[in-house]
This record gives sequence, structure tokens and C-alpha cells, in this order.
Amino acid sequence: MLAEKPTWNYWIDPSKTKAPESVNDNSKFFCWMVMQTVQGKNGGYAWNEEELARAAIENKAGIFACDHYAVITDLKVNLNTWDKNGFQRVPEHYKPVPGEIISWPVGMADETSQANSGTFVKAWKMIVESKVLNEVDWVVKADPDTVWFVDRVRWHLSWGSMFAENQHGKGRSFVRNCWMYQRMQGPLELLSSDAAKDFVRHGMCGLTAGKKEDQLLDYCLLKRGADAKFDASILSDGYCQAKDSMFATKFTDPLGCNNAGVAAFHPIKEKKDWLQCMTVAKAKTCGGIADPVQCMAADAKLVSDHNCGGPCIPPKDDGGEQKLADR
Repeated sequence: MLAEKPTWNYWIDPSKTKAPESVNDNSKFFCWMVMQTVQGKNGGYAWNEEELARAAIENKAGIFACDHYAVITDLKVNLNTWDKNGFQRVPEHYKPVPGEIISWPVGMADETSQANSGTFVKAWKMIVESKVLNEVDWVVKADPDTVWFVDRVRWHLSWGSMFAENQHGKGRSFVRNCWMYQRMQGPLELLSSDAAKDFVRHGMCGLTAGKKEDQLLDYCLLKRGADAKFDASILSDGYCQAKDSMFATKFTDPLGCNNAGVAAFHPIKEKKDWLQCMTVAKAKTCGGIADPVQCMAADAKLVSDHNCGGPCIPPKDDGGEQKLADR
């Protein structure tokens, strides 16, 4: 038997939300992503990831809008220098000048894009050893092809009442965001710093190379007794939706980027599409709805109802151990 089943929070109830200015939310975030480099072994595929990271840096978006952030790479690169080969590689002993963003290298890994847990084992250990988690309340791991907004993550955590009484993530908590697989989905992994430290210090439940890291992270957090809550509207993901609206990158579709309540959109793999999705999401006005909080709540409910095929109803507890889903 695993820990108790998660608390189910499927959509933000407009009657329970609070306006951003009424919430004293000074919680801190550490945000990170894994990026393949052009000069590494996955040169062709990595070019898109470097382009997306560059767009996020230039717009101070995604992880770069957080209090602390890191880009985990195979090779050490300077994220402020760009040429025909993408981000410039720097020596392992290179010391950055003030203002430079240098990646955190973990070495090359012989893995696929999905079964990539070997890289994440090294990344999680490096993050915990850096002590940065002692300075923050929440941790977000996002994929390079995810368009997301940390202020909306805050709203889902606190303004939307999911963690209204625990805005600083005290204790071990995490958020499940994929109704289809009933677990946490990799494009936006959200957990408290205490949960992250506990995950690493107790051996990551035997996490090894060649696995799907988001599945095993979800499984291990629950097995370790972390408090799991479910939000089916924090992420709009083509891999989790009943229909593939995000694969078509419909910028006018409220189930796609044209949404004020969703915190993250995935997958957006081309730089021009990534930038357009970010622009459309930031500009969403919800038509005649004047109250921005009501607007966010209405859009969030729209996505959760779509993802669940109607109002989200928790599955019956069969009393057995959770199985790791294949996809």
C-alpha cells in the first residue's frame, strides 16, 4: 500500500479565489530544465531546445522568471553567448562574470528523450548538493518546449486555494497535473523543496537510467508519503488531453494558448510558435469578463472539464498499489 490517495482539486472555484493583491504570497521558487546542447551528441534535436531556451532568456520567461534557476546540460555552455553553433561551450573550470548564466553540466547520457532518467538522477543530486533548495519553498522542473508562467503557478497554489493555507509549501507536497495518466506529467513538475530534498536523500526510490523520470518521480513522492494534490487545469498538454489541440498549436483556441487560467502549455517545439503562444496567453482578456480573477477561474474550469470529459470525478480507490502507467 502507498500513502493516502491525493486530495482532488480539479478546477479553481471562482467563489473561493482571491485577487492577487489580496494574497501575501512571498514564496520563493527554484526552477530548472534539462537542455540538450548543439555541441553534444544530439546536435540536430538540441538546436530547437537551445532556441527555446534563448527565447525564454530574452523574454525573462519560464524558469528565468523564478527567484533561482538552473539549466542542466550535457556540456557546460554560456547561455549569454550565441553563434552559428548555438550556445558557446566553456571549460569545466570556467568562472562566470557577474550577470552571465552558465549551465550546470552533468555529462553525456546514452538515453532516449522519454527514457531519460539517468540525466535526471544526476541533476537532482546536483541541485540538492548545491543547497539552493534551502533558499526556496517550491521547485518547478519544466521542459524547454513548455510555455509557462510562474505567476500563474502561484495563483493555482495559493490564490486558487489549492495550498491556500500552505503557500510556502511546508512539508512534503506535490501537484499531479495529468488526468489521463492520473499522475504528475513531465512538462511541468511542481513540488515543495522539502519533498525534493526527501526524494533525493532517500535514494529516489532506486531511480536509475533508462526510465521515464516523471512517472517514477510521482510514484516515489507518493510512496514516501508526500501530500499529493490534483489540478487538472494547471497544465494544457497535448499528451494529456482527450484530443490533441496542443499538437496543432491553435493560438485562438482557449484549450490551447488562448487561455488566462492555465499556467503551462505543452508541447510548443518551434521558437516562433513558442513566442506566439507566450504572447497570446499573456494577452488573453476573456471577452466581456472584467474581473481578471473570475476570468482566470473560468478558463481554468474550461480546461479541466475538457481534460476530464466533464466535471472531474476521482476514480474509486481499489485499495491497491498504484501502477506505473505506460504511454
